[in-house]
Amino acid sequence: MNNDDLDGFLSRAHEFGAAQLFALPDASIVDLATGYIPLLVNFTFEDRAVKVLPKLTAPAELEPAIYFSALEMVRDHPAVVLTGETGSGKTTFAKHLAYSLAQGASALAPRPVPRNDLGAVHDEHWTLDGMLPLYIFVEPSKTFDELLASSTAASVSSDKKFLLILDGIEVAGDAGGRLLTDALAFQSTRPGTKLLVLGEISVVKNWSLPADCVRYDLLPLLKIQRREAASRLAGLDLETSGIALGNAAAHPAQFIMAMHGGDAGNSAEAITDSWLAKVAGDAQTSELFCGLAFDALTAEVDDPTIIPITRVRQLLASVHLVTQPVNVAVENYRKKPALWAPVMTSLAARLSGTDAASALIEALIKGSGDEVLRGALLAADIVDEAGSLRDRIAGHLLTIVNEGALSPPERDVAGSTLSRWRSSGASS
Repeated sequence: MNNDDLDGFLSRAHEFGAAQLFALPDASIVDLATGYIPLLVNFTFEDRAVKVLPKLTAPAELEPAIYFSALEMVRDHPAVVLTGETGSGKTTFAKHLAYSLAQGASALAPRPVPRNDLGAVHDEHWTLDGMLPLYIFVEPSKTFDELLASSTAASVSSDKKFLLILDGIEVAGDAGGRLLTDALAFQSTRPGTKLLVLGEISVVKNWSLPADCVRYDLLPLLKIQRREAASRLAGLDLETSGIALGNAAAHPAQFIMAMHGGDAGNSAEAITDSWLAKVAGDAQTSELFCGLAFDALTAEVDDPTIIPITRVRQLLASVHLVTQPVNVAVENYRKKPALWAPVMTSLAARLSGTDAASALIEALIKGSGDEVLRGALLAADIVDEAGSLRDRIAGHLLTIVNEGALSPPERDVAGSTLSRWRSSGASS
């Protein structure tokens, strides 16, 4: 790689810091460098201690969990896969890390990071010097070599240490495993190079990862993280205002929506409605927004500038679908289950207690084959109570377990759901 190539991709990484991250309630724009909130993962200090020195005796009482940050997992592992829901901050984290590496040591100075809501705070340290960011957003049907070529003008030098970032690997579909293998091969020829892969949890959790990779899940935002971010960025006192501290506002994208709309954050649907009322202002404009979000999610409108955050599109699309026949939602879900599952869950919440809710579940479990079995898994999450409809869902779940259908993680979910229903006496 010559100096021009190096300057080119470092320049792109520098630009990430100035990218728009979100708008505040006063309509001012926060960029990525300013608005980034350090993310935690599902790995604790106790987990690390057990790995290093297994406990000989059980503790007298359970200690509060203290979590590691996503950055620390990248620092500590040669190859790590980070997974999260749409809107959980995967791309924001990846771009912020790339930006910070391009900025140099000053951008990666130790900083205090809350580790739980009980007051545990530890500095986050990045201890690796001279690492260059190589950020690649995965595109469908492209091989690793093609993705690499589109990100760099020449061959990547083997005498430099890179953090190779593959973002959005879920779009690779069945080719995702091959991408990982090729990325690990690239890494193996460059001593000191690390690999960071980010993907949608509902897709990547079903993959068998290479032995060289570890996987962690991004955690929702702590209340203390939300309070500090709102105070720092918007001058808001969330405790006094009662805004954005509900469980649904722990999701990063929904936290921003709740803060913007002035909602308590107790449900994704309430957050969406408050956000729409603030942003759209009237029913006609709200209807337009929701229709555009639906079109963007179905790719009928191929414009990334239209409601660019996927989670926002999903929540708005569910509002649009309330007025549509349930088959419209189910058909889109069957085409892209991972993308549309959050839409279906939100739609079910909006339809709860109505005849349309039952019709939605009926449509999910109608037909045959894997798409119906997968629909039954989703229906099991949204069915409200025991009865003939849930018994039919249970029949599909039994098929998944007994016939080894779908992926091992999906079979595990089916089995645990059946066990839960049986223990409650709700279903046979």
